[in-house]
Amino acid sequence: MALLANDNRLPEIARPLAEPLRPLRLGLAGAGRFGQLHASVLARLPGVQLLAVADPDPVALERTLVGHGVERSYGNGLELIADPELDALVLATPDAQHHGQALAALRSGCPVFIEKPLATTWAEARELAGAAQVHHT
Repeated sequence: MALLANDNRLPEIARPLAEPLRPLRLGLAGAGRFGQLHASVLARLPGVQLLAVADPDPVALERTLVGHGVERSYGNGLELIADPELDALVLATPDAQHHGQALAALRSGCPVFIEKPLATTWAEARELAGAAQVHHT
């Protein structure tokens, strides 16, 4: 027998824990080969919603939207980063874009997973590490 959050038999302190959690809402920047691999995994994870995807290629965007049930699309990663309903981002964009996109995400307080390489230079990687520490993401 399952107890619901509004069940009087459930101790008051435990009621918030019994409420269903909303899914983790993720955005994916990059719908190319690696982006499609990430989308396939993310779309099947329990407790995760692949909410939005960004890519300048409309064909790749459509493939991701239809193939993985994604609700929103953006023409570039910076538009995606500005989506206030995302809990975290996955960057699977070309290597040269990692630094700028990741830095924008970190500065906005959004946690980000970056497909390797983290950055194209040691200095960019150190800057990202510093931004993650400053912004606690």
